[in-house]
Amino acid sequence: MNTQMALLEDGSILAELRAKPLFLQEICEAQKEDGNLQAKRILCESNVELDFRVNPEGCLMFRDRVCVPRNDELIRKILHEAHSGCLTVHPGSTKMYNDLRKWYWWPSMKKDFFEFVPRCLICQQVKVEHQVPSGLLQPIMIPEWKWDCITMDFGTGLALTLKKKDTVWIVVDRLTKSAHFIPVRVDYSLDKLVNLYVSEIILEDMLRCYVLKFQGNWEKYLSLVGFSYNNSFQSSLKMAPYEALYGLSPWKKVLRFGRKGKLSSRFIEPYEVTEKIGPVAYRLALPPRLEKIHDVFHVSMLHRYRSDPSHIIVPTEVEIRPDLTYGEVSIKILAREVKQLRNKSIALEKVLWHKQGIGEATWEPEETMRNQNSNLFTDEIFGDENP
Repeated sequence: MNTQMALLEDGSILAELRAKPLFLQEICEAQKEDGNLQAKRILCESNVELDFRVNPEGCLMFRDRVCVPRNDELIRKILHEAHSGCLTVHPGSTKMYNDLRKWYWWPSMKKDFFEFVPRCLICQQVKVEHQVPSGLLQPIMIPEWKWDCITMDFGTGLALTLKKKDTVWIVVDRLTKSAHFIPVRVDYSLDKLVNLYVSEIILEDMLRCYVLKFQGNWEKYLSLVGFSYNNSFQSSLKMAPYEALYGLSPWKKVLRFGRKGKLSSRFIEPYEVTEKIGPVAYRLALPPRLEKIHDVFHVSMLHRYRSDPSHIIVPTEVEIRPDLTYGEVSIKILAREVKQLRNKSIALEKVLWHKQGIGEATWEPEETMRNQNSNLFTDEIFGDENP
């Protein structure tokens, strides 16, 4: 920074400050160590190279752009500031290149941009690839048994019936094309729909099979229907009924996991591919902390990792409980309402969970939340909203 001062006729002092970017000065100094740029400077002074010139600060320019020497550390500093600096939000390769080419020039500049951006760890974890989905197109397999594969749709906006139903739930078996039309309400929860599916389709189908098979002896084998049903996984319970009742289940070693959050990373960590399983699946070398996770993934769930020495990957710790679930911590009650049923009312609380956004808040029974987190129900929390 240069400072100049002058005394005016009226006795006042005029101070002039001139700031010169240190980074440009660093580039100018580095130009002196680049043989190719030094040769361009000599030709420029001889008026041979018309596209090059030397500005008043002694810096070599190419068509009014600063010439950057082929210095890997210097180029990396420019790319990092333009991509990950406090004034940028991880732009793509094309946008970043077109922004910087107005100010800088160096050989193979565009190639460096398109190699640097894909290696950014944050971009690899978050950004969506605007490409055709990975994996070969696979033919839709023909189901081998009825109700193994279904399609469904909802017909909404119907007139309210006497039984308070305003929607038709259509469930179609892909093998036989047989359809069930079930009257429901538009506000039915997922658990309610699961129970209807079990009672209207699965149980009816199971009973029909046994009656047709054993005919007059169906009563003798009816217990087998109960055993088959109670030993099957139920979506509403997240386990088999026998497991809920006796603590045992044939699904004991199956773990389903996922991450909540609208803005969570789309991908987690890089893992080594150890084997190709079929045309569109791969086996990964998972760490010991994920030993309960099945190690074969469809290619659409994977994303190529581009390594870079600057990447520091910290494993995300997930504590798995003995029942193969993981806990979340509630931090705040956002709202409260009372759901009126036919014979009773249930108080519900809208709970905000740790590391989750408001969009992922869930409604929980007040009694359960009071037993687990009584500190959320202090007078201070509801003091402003419910005086």
